[in-house]
Amino acid sequence: MELLSLKKYKYEREIRLNNVPNCPPAHSEYFGNAVHFCHNPFDLNADFRPSALKMPRRLLKTPIEEKCEHFGISFFVSAEKARSEYNQAPWNEMTRDKIGRFIATGVITEEHGVTCDLEPERGHFNLHEYEDVHLEQIFTISDTI
Repeated sequence: MELLSLKKYKYEREIRLNNVPNCPPAHSEYFGNAVHFCHNPFDLNADFRPSALKMPRRLLKTPIEEKCEHFGISFFVSAEKARSEYNQAPWNEMTRDKIGRFIATGVITEEHGVTCDLEPERGHFNLHEYEDVHLEQIFTISDTI
């Protein structure tokens, strides 16, 4: 596990430029099945990208202690949890179009990065991806939301 921590993170430069302390975290909280909101086909400018890069202005209003989570990629532990979040969120149609109306499924392992911010009730967690990982090659579009 220690050798994996020596790997470079995909968005390490952006995290440092934004002076986000203790990011990514040192230890993972979850590995296993993962579900991600996406487009069909994958949109590499939107899918599998952290919100800090998709919506950089959002960081200006975010307290420093919460900024790290915006550099992680959002996932859910099951399609059921992902659909529940999607259907309950107060998002407008434009936001839903940006997020995507499909779900992609895959398995996150320690080879992909460090996971954090696991919220068991919501079934949500974030992944801080390693530099050489290409999630669009690991995940498959499985269904509409």
